Amino acid sequence: MGREEAQQLRDAIYHRKSVRKYEQGPLPDSALDQIRTQCENLASPVLNARAAFRILTADQVKGLTAKAPYYLAAYASENPDEQLSAAFALEQASLWMTENGYGSCWFGMVKPKDAQREAEGLPFLIALAFGAPAEPLLREPAQFKRKPLGEITNITDRDSLLEPVRLAPSAVNVQPWYLTEKENLIRLYASRRGLAGKLFGGYTQVDLGIALCHLWIAAVAEDCFGGFVKEEGESAALPGLSYAWSIRLK
Repeated sequence: MGREEAQQLRDAIYHRKSVRKYEQGPLPDSALDQIRTQCENLASPVLNARAAFRILTADQVKGLTAKAPYYLAAYASENPDEQLSAAFALEQASLWMTENGYGSCWFGMVKPKDAQREAEGLPFLIALAFGAPAEPLLREPAQFKRKPLGEITNITDRDSLLEPVRLAPSAVNVQPWYLTEKENLIRLYASRRGLAGKLFGGYTQVDLGIALCHLWIAAVAEDCFGGFVKEEGESAALPGLSYAWSIRLK
């Protein structure tokens, strides 16, 4: 991803909202083809990570749906890093949709019907509802309901990198992550989710993937991204945290 594209996606981060009302008519085939093309070119922090993405229509899913005409389904193995990577990629698609006038919403309560439960030998992970919005597509940063930065990080001098992480969506909005920095490495940890979050504990890797994606976009936008790092054996200096991934700053 180039710096200009990252800056556009960063702007989408500051204005994106979870759209829950959609026009029910079909999108043009050209729009769906664009989304498929995007899914073929999504970045990943995990080398050789396996993931698959499929556009499903409303009649191909079941459960508590968002009444959207389409769902972009992500498929990944049970490997935590590959689940994180799939969510990292899917968030790029969500932000691209915002930038291009489509609404989207992460939706954990929907499942594909039997014929769509697997793709390329991988089980279904999560879906992104999307379509033409039937409500305002954007919001102002002040309208986000999120924890203050001081509750998700002890870093005090990198607000422009960390604010996009603070604005990241997560299951039941619990923001189960914490960030620290040492020697130009920003480390992302999973934090305790609390009672409400425990109900959606299966989505921790999805939440972490979204947060890591936002951090990466911000770093590329500021031309300070130096690479992804998986620090083997890294443990948290603070209790209640579980290490996930790091980003090196240049």
